[in-house]
Parts: sequence; structure tokens; C-alpha cells
Amino acid sequence: MHIRTTGESGRAGTGRLARWVAGAAVALVGAALAALAPLSASPASAATVCSKVVAVRVDLALPATSTGSINCFMAYGDVSDAVAYLQRSINKCYLAPRGMTQLKVDKIYGHLTEAAVYFVQGVIHANQDGVYGPETRSKMRWPNNDTPNAPCVQGQ
Repeated sequence: MHIRTTGESGRAGTGRLARWVAGAAVALVGAALAALAPLSASPASAATVCSKVVAVRVDLALPATSTGSINCFMAYGDVSDAVAYLQRSINKCYLAPRGMTQLKVDKIYGHLTEAAVYFVQGVIHANQDGVYGPETRSKMRWPNNDTPNAPCVQGQ
């Protein structure tokens, strides 16, 4: 019969295992943080968030930044007049013509607006991520500001 005591090599083995587990945990956490970094630096969190609407042609208005650039982004959590315009545009040009339930125009880019943008991106053959950006803007159709009852017009 063999009896282990506190000073036997089994304890050293436990120490090596503990150090290995701790090292593996640090490596996994580091990898997870590295993988999440691009998500936290989303375009919508940058200074290019759409916040207002500007007229770009007599028949076309588009979401824009506070400085007037139409190269902007909107994503879940944004609240602005630009979001309300996006919601109205999706209702008029994509949901209503298909007899689908329309979005509540509330200026809030919530889960339903995100899902509607995702749907529109599928219709217009854009990258489907639920985030409004330059690709979605250029491929979307928008309400005709010159003639309210006219068909929607292509963006730019």
C-alpha cells in the first residue's frame, strides 16, 4: 500500500495542470476579445452616424450625418430623424406595396427596424446585416419628394 503525503510529486503535477488551465483560459479570453473587437467598432458607432435628412435632388432626400454627408450608417440603438425617414421609406417603398405590416415611425432603430432593413437588403441584393450604410442607401428605392404619390425613386 502506498500513502501519498503532502510533499509527493502528485502535488507538483496538480500545479502544472493548474498553470496549463490558467494559460488556456487566458488564451481563450484573449481570442474571444480579439474576435469581438470588430463588432464593437461597428460603423454605426463611428462619427458617421446618420442623424438628419438632406435633399440631394428635387425628387430625392436621403439620411445624412450632421455635416450633410450621405455616406453614413444607422444600426440598432440609434435614435434620430434619419431613422424616422428610413422607417417611412421602407414602409412606402417596400412593405406597403407587398401588403406587409408597416413599421411604427418612432425614430428608434429597434429590432423591428433592423429586421425590416435586413428584409430590404435581401430584396435589393445588398449585404444582409440589418445595418443601414452606403451600399443599402445606393441600392434602395426612396419616396419621391417631388411628387408624393409617384413611384419610389432609386437612391444614389
